[in-house]
Amino acid sequence: MRQPGRVTALLGVLIAVLAACSNTASEVSGSGPDGARSATPPFSSSAPTTWDVTAEQARLQQIMITAADVPTDWSAQPATGKTNEAADSLNLAKCLGVKDTYPDQVASVDSQEFTSGEFQVSSHANSFSSESDIDIDASAFSKPQFAQCEEALVPQDAGPGTTATITVTPGPAPTRANQVATGSANVHGPSASATVYSVFIRGPRAEVEVDFVTTSTRAFPADLRQKLADVVAHRAATS
Repeated sequence: MRQPGRVTALLGVLIAVLAACSNTASEVSGSGPDGARSATPPFSSSAPTTWDVTAEQARLQQIMITAADVPTDWSAQPATGKTNEAADSLNLAKCLGVKDTYPDQVASVDSQEFTSGEFQVSSHANSFSSESDIDIDASAFSKPQFAQCEEALVPQDAGPGTTATITVTPGPAPTRANQVATGSANVHGPSASATVYSVFIRGPRAEVEVDFVTTSTRAFPADLRQKLADVVAHRAATS
């Protein structure tokens, strides 16, 4: 029998590694595998020189998954947070040979973590000082070594004996024009295993992530996954 605390800790590490893409900048613009921007909504590039962080956090919080979005029998827990976020972002940027945009981050928020049995869903968002940060970050998903660089970070964070297989697919979805990529990760540690499917979305100066976790061989319910990703994508586009 798996220890719930160990599973939660391991998932927190993996989600933090996947989230590092939100703080990595590439030298090539574009949001799709060929660098094309046609599927990305044209957000304004104008920005003030100073920021009201509280207002930014409130804006991002409106994008997050809430209890009203999930089935009524799902339970909610406070977010576990992301450890080593700055270090992971820098290490990923170095591995990819690109600029790290983490210093340009203005605000960051997490939703609660919603759980039903072996399934969990949560969301996270960062805002940045310029729309160009989002353009640059989105293109990092198309780097051919992106998944390999992320996989290398997992044992550094979780410790020896922890491995992950990560697949990244750049580009939008039919119902989510502002989706920049999806990521799938299978992680195995000394005492826990899990699968995480992440959807990465953009909004005005914002990068949003939705993480769908399962700790068994059962797949996360596809209809609920699409519904939640679509809801967050719509909120991000209009935030």
